[in-house]
Amino acid sequence: MKRKPNIPKIIAANIKTFRNNLGITQFELAENMGISTTYLAELEIAKKAPSMEVVEKLCASLGIRPYELFLEEGVDDNPNDSRDAIRKYAKDANTVASKAVSEALQELAKKHLDQ
Repeated sequence: MKRKPNIPKIIAANIKTFRNNLGITQFELAENMGISTTYLAELEIAKKAPSMEVVEKLCASLGIRPYELFLEEGVDDNPNDSRDAIRKYAKDANTVASKAVSEALQELAKKHLDQ
């Protein structure tokens, strides 16, 4: 028989994990999201399930994509590894692109100011 995942507990564990990884308190996350600390605490123990609006706020505040709330540790480990690799690549690419844009703007400004 196929194992039935406990979605509320998976979401709860992921909220807490992502929050802890950011080094922020429940109060800080709740304040950033515009929800009560009590409600966030209930989400983190799977007492309540988040609405789609709250999922959007969670993702924005935690810097994650919605699907990441549904990944189960020990079951979806390969996607987590892939996600981490993609995030690192995106961060590195963003840094390289930012540096290139910055250098181009500096060169353009220098040329313009020298005229």
